[in-house]
Amino acid sequence: MLFMIVLQNISKYYYSESGVTQALRKINMEFSEREFVAITGESGSGKSTLLNIISGLDVFDDGEMYFRGEPTFQYDDRDWERYRRDRIGFVFQDYNLIGHYSVMDNIVSALMIQGLSRKQAQRKGIDYLEQVGLKEYAEQRASQLSSGQKQRLSIARALAKEPEVIVADEPTGNLDSETGIQIVQLLKKVSEEKLVIMVTHNYEQAEPYVTRRIRLHDGEVVNDISEGTEEQKNQEEAAEADREKEPGEGKRNHMLLFFAWKNICTQRARSLLYCSFLLLVAAVSFLFLGELYLNKDDRFTRKYNNEAYYHKDDTRLSVRYPDKREINEEDLKQIKGIKYVKKVDLCDYINDVNYYMEEGKDYEFVYADQIEGEEQDTVSFLEEDKFAMSSAVIDQSDLKAGHMPESRNEIVLYSDNEKDLDTEKTIYFSNPNLWGGGQYYYRTFTVAGLLKEKTEQVYFSPDYCYMLTSALWGGSVQLDFFYDPMIQVYYGELNLFPVIGEDLQGNEVRVSDNQSVPYMPLPQGGGLKLGKNEDVFPGQGRVSVFDSQKDEMNQIEVEITSDLSDNSGQIIELSESLFHKLFQEKYDQASVYITDYAKTDKVIHELNKMGYDAISTFQVGATTYVWDKVMQRLVTIGIALVVLISVFIFQLLLGSSLMKLKKNDYRVFRSMGMSVGSLCRLGYFEMGIYCLFALAVTGGLMLGLGAAGVGLIQDILNYYDWKGTVIFLLYNGLSMACMVGFFNRNIRRKVMA
Repeated sequence: MLFMIVLQNISKYYYSESGVTQALRKINMEFSEREFVAITGESGSGKSTLLNIISGLDVFDDGEMYFRGEPTFQYDDRDWERYRRDRIGFVFQDYNLIGHYSVMDNIVSALMIQGLSRKQAQRKGIDYLEQVGLKEYAEQRASQLSSGQKQRLSIARALAKEPEVIVADEPTGNLDSETGIQIVQLLKKVSEEKLVIMVTHNYEQAEPYVTRRIRLHDGEVVNDISEGTEEQKNQEEAAEADREKEPGEGKRNHMLLFFAWKNICTQRARSLLYCSFLLLVAAVSFLFLGELYLNKDDRFTRKYNNEAYYHKDDTRLSVRYPDKREINEEDLKQIKGIKYVKKVDLCDYINDVNYYMEEGKDYEFVYADQIEGEEQDTVSFLEEDKFAMSSAVIDQSDLKAGHMPESRNEIVLYSDNEKDLDTEKTIYFSNPNLWGGGQYYYRTFTVAGLLKEKTEQVYFSPDYCYMLTSALWGGSVQLDFFYDPMIQVYYGELNLFPVIGEDLQGNEVRVSDNQSVPYMPLPQGGGLKLGKNEDVFPGQGRVSVFDSQKDEMNQIEVEITSDLSDNSGQIIELSESLFHKLFQEKYDQASVYITDYAKTDKVIHELNKMGYDAISTFQVGATTYVWDKVMQRLVTIGIALVVLISVFIFQLLLGSSLMKLKKNDYRVFRSMGMSVGSLCRLGYFEMGIYCLFALAVTGGLMLGLGAAGVGLIQDILNYYDWKGTVIFLLYNGLSMACMVGFFNRNIRRKVMA
């Protein structure tokens, strides 16, 4: 007769620091189908060890175990996993149920581990719940069942796998006597078709039902008695082939996703704990990786010098063609289409000109009688925080009333009072780089349009912007004056900045009688100093402008007047016709404003691809390092690195400790036949879902804070390009994977060994 299980000289040792304990000594016995075997003995006699050897939960050290005539000495881990999954059904004293799963899901879990689909497992599970009288409890949580019902569910789960052997370790230990007898009777019924091996301390309770009693003492068999039952019939004569191959990769992944999702849905408190922990890690890593990205750029350590570009704005680029040809409206459309470009000003140089519009806020008058030795009133500028822009930056859709500037003396601004439309505003202008310190010019403008968006920015017509900065486009005007008709020589010479005088005609020019006239030597020796400039300027003069394109000097005889007393001395007004003779209006350099300095290199790269030359005005001016700030930057980088490393270690240690809450679930899954590899992968699946949730919440939270105007978050987000995002995801994914791997390594020895 071919026995189902044969043990030959089986021995088992346990090793500790104090020595070696022999749990089993040369055990020899055979088990057949349709036996109901009770293993008894005092505590420590080896009962559970023997049961674990038979069920494959533990390995023997000496001897051999045969299953249906085949030796198991050559079994590797996968063979033992398949053996536990397909051959053995487990019933434990503490039930080994997944308490947070429903009654049905406990059975479905065991069947899915065997490779059945969820639908197949559910159909099969209903039959077995009906057999043990639990069909009506199918959707109830297992933790809510009575003790007897839990053990019935444990038996139903074991039977549903359709194993050949049922092993029961103290199945009645936690039950009252009446319920215990019911469970033994149920196992007796099961033994009519299967081999049932039960460890028990209460043999009297089981005696009427078992077919065989094995008693152990000190790891040895002292009694092996059949209880007088009929000889077993219809023994199989050959080993049965594996009934089902291990589930394929697709089925296994589907199974693991099922368990991961079930654990998340049924353990909400634990899920919240894991999510909160990983959310904390994600948020901290986002912020400190962001600090690294921010400090990768050393712009915070440099001091700005405004000699080249007076307006300090790190989002401004100066753009032109390499051959300095004109930039037109089509260029503006092209440039505006580049990602991260916010606005484009056709008139680059005007962006370095300060304007002052509100008396008492932007400027104030200082009267002559307030300053000792002064003969005339002056203007004092209070703030240099407003810089002019041309109306090329906006269009009609930006206005809530009025129209775009149509003449030089029209402007667009914001006002919540529509009565400001068509009113006049006097505006002063200065630029130390352009005109020199203390020099200014003013003009009265008409408000042509009102903006929708609230802003302090005033927009001027491109014609006016070109006029005001024409010295930079075409060179300053040289004025020759104090003409001697006898020898036809001009004794005086000044370099002035041209503007258009609306009331001048032909070759008329106007200069300020505040002009400082230098000492003029005369040919006959000595020199000439005049007390009043108005005695010098009126009369014949000559203006000269160098034409760089033609490489020649343009000279025109003019008629000088001097009544610009309210403007600074460095300005010369020309008639419009004379201005256009000397200067050909042309815009060959534009200001491009981007969303954030962090996007500078990307936008410059795109502009270069389109054929433009582009520079960052901030980078041109910020060339000097402040060493205190350099050290502060290095310290910040060091702190960020230390925090990121610490968070990684913190997650590895604390996270893997938190995962130990899952240890009992892992034992149950293993007893149901889940392989060690699948148990390990289950941790990655489940924690991976938590991690993805934490990353999504972190991303949404940071985007929300950025949109709400939190400065630090906005700065960090601007530096988070796709590479930064990938690094953020990799950091969190890798730290999560290491945490699960560390847990798997530690728990493998205790639960999966």
